[in-house]
Amino acid sequence: MPRNPKILLVDDESSIRLLFRTFLERAGFEVEEAEDGETAFVKIHKFDPDVILLDILMPVRTGNELVAEIKEWKPTIEIIMVTGLASDEMKAECLAKGAFAVVNKPVVFETLKSIIASALQKKGIHLDGGGAELTPGSV
Repeated sequence: MPRNPKILLVDDESSIRLLFRTFLERAGFEVEEAEDGETAFVKIHKFDPDVILLDILMPVRTGNELVAEIKEWKPTIEIIMVTGLASDEMKAECLAKGAFAVVNKPVVFETLKSIIASALQKKGIHLDGGGAELTPGSV
């Protein structure tokens, strides 16, 4: 039976997390939240997400700092960076460190869903309207 893909939202703004959670759950994703990088590492261990939506500009540790650490620890997790203020240089740095994509705020949710679907396909998970289906040999 197909399972719903798992997404971890990492953003220091609770209103942003709520907005994203609402959209993602309606789209059929299983969602967990983290308000900072330290909480994100705990959630990654417990929740084992397929995709992480990671804000770039957060207090204490930026998403830019976290992306390489996450990819080194869990290279199969696809990371989509989300930002409203990052420079082109910072976006390029995130991609160089292993981010799958960088999405600007305000987010067009249908575009985000398409980017998430592409990230999942890279992992061998294909969206099917209600959930996801793993292709043989996928992780």
